[in-house]
Amino acid sequence: MKFYAVKILQSLTEFHLADPDKEALVEVELKRLAFMKLYVKVAGVDHLYLAALRKRYLAHDDKPFGTRIAFNIASYYNERASKYNALQSDDNKWDRKKAAVLCDSAIAAFPKSDGALNCKYLKSLIV
Repeated sequence: MKFYAVKILQSLTEFHLADPDKEALVEVELKRLAFMKLYVKVAGVDHLYLAALRKRYLAHDDKPFGTRIAFNIASYYNERASKYNALQSDDNKWDRKKAAVLCDSAIAAFPKSDGALNCKYLKSLIV
């Protein structure tokens, strides 16, 4: 079933590639990336997920729907921050700050967008 889900998401991505408005494409891509992060069991999947999100954010950070990508990246950093243990290492030490800064950026750019509203909520959990 997971194979078919990936095929459907790939088909949806292909369908929306030619759209002049890339919002639908971004939505499908976010769902596909989240699905792959959850179910793909390879080394470095988290790094690949974050790299893919960053690439899409750089391409769409000047559009309101780009804030949804920012929210996904900030959520990822916030999730990673929960793994921080000061007694073991400094890994993930500043991830909550990265999430908050990214949320601030999204909120400042498009305050009424869906992603910015989600970022406001995420920030309320962080601070």
